Amino acid sequence: TTAVIRERFGGALNPASFTAASIIIVPVTTDNLTKATTGVLAAPLTLGTDFSAGLGQEALVGNTILEIKPLHPLLPSTCLSGGMFLGPNCATGTGYLVFLMNGITDASGNPAVPDTDYASIKAALPTCAAISDATLHSICQLTGAHMLIAQGLGLNPAHIVLSFSFTTESTVDTLALISATATAQTITVHPTGLTTAAIPGLGLKGHADLYVGVLNVPYYSSKTAPLTDYWHAPPFPLDTTSTFVTRF
Repeated sequence: TTAVIRERFGGALNPASFTAASIIIVPVTTDNLTKATTGVLAAPLTLGTDFSAGLGQEALVGNTILEIKPLHPLLPSTCLSGGMFLGPNCATGTGYLVFLMNGITDASGNPAVPDTDYASIKAALPTCAAISDATLHSICQLTGAHMLIAQGLGLNPAHIVLSFSFTTESTVDTLALISATATAQTITVHPTGLTTAAIPGLGLKGHADLYVGVLNVPYYSSKTAPLTDYWHAPPFPLDTTSTFVTRF
């Protein structure tokens, strides 16, 4: 977990309003196909222990940006079970659901309000039938799942000005898949007749012998793609043309 979470508002914010009641982050289970939040995994994170909240640092506009920073690694969304990589059989993931409440205020003490799209989404719930735009309709359905979780936590949906979910990538899955599919390779080594004392500049005593050898290891990426392309993920149901793995 290395990235901060940033949300921009329409005016200067009052950082004193960034409290545990106005910024709520809940560990949740997710549907790996639709990315919908499906249930509560654990108690909400603790402000000041699990995450901090403050203003952005940019000149001129920083005071309009809420910046949420994880204070320790968050739970990754993994497809490992009993040490085995589930691959396409991995139907459920883990993530975090964020609720921003109207307890967040501007510098004049006015409570935050939803933007036009989010207000339209909330007004269209629970059926979302009033929304004709396909993308916004799909987001409305995802937001409906957010509201069900909010009610289960005792939150009033009328006080929510924004909700969204995110997941933390798991590097262990990649290593497990490589371990399961890699073929053992031989290494051929030859003695040099030298010891570690021959390594210049280190002043070693020579208690170990030096060998040289060659080991062939597979290369899992294109040699040239990193120069001209991005990391890609499988197509997402909301937009099957969007496969870039970026913060956006």
